[in-house]
Amino acid sequence: PATADASGAHSAAPVEAEAQSPLVLAMQPYLQQAAKVEAAQPVVAHYLRVHIVEQLLRAKKRGELDAQARGLLLATLEEAEAKKAALDLASGPQQMEAHARRIFRA
Repeated sequence: PATADASGAHSAAPVEAEAQSPLVLAMQPYLQQAAKVEAAQPVVAHYLRVHIVEQLLRAKKRGELDAQARGLLLATLEEAEAKKAALDLASGPQQMEAHARRIFRA
């Protein structure tokens, strides 16, 4: 599900766990992490959203995409595309690697 922020941009917000599709549930940790780091590390948040989109597209190719997951895919893709223009992604891979190292050290 998408929510609108103060600028009117949609955000793929973490979804309540009750009666959620397995795909949506599987994407929750990535959604939560993206929301958590958005202000301080927008490039990391972007790549987390890209990962969600990639995973849901793979599920679609396998014929496993349900209505909830389709909604999440569209909302996340829309958000990633809307925010991408404002980001400098040149150091994105290095930022993601540093973020992953911090997470796994914790």
